[in-house]
Amino acid sequence: MKPSVPGLHILRGFLSVSECRTALSEALRLSDEASRLAQSLPGYGVTSAAHNVNSRERFKSLLLPLGDGRTASCEHFDNYAEGHKLTYFRGEIPQHGLPSLIDMLGALPPVRAELVRSREQLGRSTSDVDKWKLTLNRYPADALLVRVGFPWHRDLTTNGAATMILNLGAAGSLEFGVEPPSSGKEEGLRYSSDHGVAPEDSVSAVERLTLTDGDLLLLTGPARWEYLHRVVPSRGADERVSLVYGVW
Repeated sequence: MKPSVPGLHILRGFLSVSECRTALSEALRLSDEASRLAQSLPGYGVTSAAHNVNSRERFKSLLLPLGDGRTASCEHFDNYAEGHKLTYFRGEIPQHGLPSLIDMLGALPPVRAELVRSREQLGRSTSDVDKWKLTLNRYPADALLVRVGFPWHRDLTTNGAATMILNLGAAGSLEFGVEPPSSGKEEGLRYSSDHGVAPEDSVSAVERLTLTDGDLLLLTGPARWEYLHRVVPSRGADERVSLVYGVW
């Protein structure tokens, strides 16, 4: 069934079964290595000045070997928002064993259309070379087989004109909602997010969908720029990874 939120597109089975296995294995390896490197560094990390939830979050900057001869500069949050692991890449983007993945994503018509539309709106050249960002979100199951979610948020403008969410491993359910009037609970602190919703605020969901292994969700137009979305907490023994790509 086609999503009701404007600008939302679901591509079921975007990756094959073998591609999913390859990408998930590589994503888990990178997440493990990022956590190991972060824990080897002294201190509690740096308080993030710009992220997509209105809560105080800390990260450590890493130089992470990607396993293909490249090294990526990234920020690793070992306990982000409700408790999942998040690694943010800019510049060198991991291939996750699929060298053509970025090209596949960048060629999707809704992505190309949103990129042109958003660049024109911001007065940028539509012929600029694409600049990619990647957020690796890892949702491990705890001893009670509970996987945390990701609170209501809107991706930062700097993350990209279009958002592409690739689901790997266990299924994940996402909800979309309209941002309510500001509650005023943040006491002036929004941590540079692009919305005014505090973690304890209630948002009424207007759409809920479930992504399975290898599904791709595209956020363009209103789905990207106007609606909020969240990952719903879930149960199960298997880990879930979402690779969230953005491009300008």
